[in-house]
Amino acid sequence: MQENITPYIVPKSGETRFRVDLAFTHEGVFHRYRRQGFKTDKDGAKWAHKVELTIMNGGRVEAKTKAGGPHGDDPRGWTVDDLFRRLCEHWQGRHKASTIYCNSSTYKCSLSPAIGRKVFSQLSQRDLDGVGQGHWRATLVMSTIWKHAPKIGAVMPTATWNPPKVEKPQRLVFLEPDEARRAHSLLPEVDRPLFLFLLGTGTRISEALGLQWQDLDFKRKVIHIDRQLSTFTKGFTTTKSGKSRVVPMSETVEKALSCLPAGLGEALVFPSSRGRFTKALRALQPILKKQLTAHALRHTFASWAIQAGVNITVVARVLGQSTSAVTETYVHLLPKHLSEGVDAVSAAFSMPSVLS
Repeated sequence: MQENITPYIVPKSGETRFRVDLAFTHEGVFHRYRRQGFKTDKDGAKWAHKVELTIMNGGRVEAKTKAGGPHGDDPRGWTVDDLFRRLCEHWQGRHKASTIYCNSSTYKCSLSPAIGRKVFSQLSQRDLDGVGQGHWRATLVMSTIWKHAPKIGAVMPTATWNPPKVEKPQRLVFLEPDEARRAHSLLPEVDRPLFLFLLGTGTRISEALGLQWQDLDFKRKVIHIDRQLSTFTKGFTTTKSGKSRVVPMSETVEKALSCLPAGLGEALVFPSSRGRFTKALRALQPILKKQLTAHALRHTFASWAIQAGVNITVVARVLGQSTSAVTETYVHLLPKHLSEGVDAVSAAFSMPSVLS
């Protein structure tokens, strides 16, 4: 039984009420009932339990809301579009808004035009193989749909989903030391501190923009990464890995921070616009002849650190990767001409080591 109880605010009164979304399968038949207006979550849970007992005892309960889609709540007739819409509802509160947004964008562009109007339970092997041979992002989203569909009572196709191993693009863009120095000198002065911070810590730009002054420990020379600023909700969320971490504060980074007006407590370290910084980096792309982005600075940090001989597990921990296997990708893509054992960040800007 899937029982989802969520609070909401009544617009006119401002009171908090609860809505219930109940879904379960009994004797091969899928049932879904939704109701709102409960004063407490316990009231909602009691109603859900009563509905389930009624159905299991042979009774009948009319749904309070109209069934969505032309096929109603009969999962045997759900189209792939019907299923994905229900999955997006199911993911609310379970997945990050950014994850749902990315999945929805990929689905809308790649999957919906191809199979969206087809009945999910009747997808043929040819349909699934066609998706598996498409873009790797579409393949990943289809795998997510396949994994979560049974959780909301979908009837699975008799065909099998066994796509080839997804090969993500392996070409990583990162800067050489001379390119980093040049980019730094060409950037508007207001954007240089954030540039050096990203280059010297390997943090994601969303993590840097979510950084508060209370997260900086100048005495111990460390930075606490506890949150990120979401592009989609415009608020704070947990980091991509869902875990907090501590990264070293090199002299390069400390110098970059010293260029900023000092703040206190929960004040943002980098209150500037993400769009402005992205635009400034994009303006340098024709000059450097590279696809320079904020994430390329993260790749640069990792690449330089590995070339300097830093253990890949340490690099993974500083980057906040869930496994070192992801970071090992850098090993196979690094050029061989740079000397091993050189701290490239410090060499580029004549500063002490980034990783200590």
